[in-house]
Amino acid sequence: MAKHKRLNRKEVVMAIARLQDFTSHTGSMRGEWQGDVYVVISYSTPIGDCNGRRWNLNSNKYSTTTSKHQSYLRQGVAYYDASHPEI
Repeated sequence: MAKHKRLNRKEVVMAIARLQDFTSHTGSMRGEWQGDVYVVISYSTPIGDCNGRRWNLNSNKYSTTTSKHQSYLRQGVAYYDASHPEI
């Protein structure tokens, strides 16, 4: 696994919106490209992925922390969608 810059919440949201590799400041959340798919992971659970055009979000219920990560992911997706209206 590649080393990523450790980011705070606001930076995590923007990294997701830009489909950039990252690791949260605690190390419990990360985003990374796996082949042609950008995947967001909470601990070891994939909570969302994007093929560059469309997002797929995992809507399962998890721990408080993973639920918080899902919230950050939804915020990042909203920024992504707003900057890609043609998709």
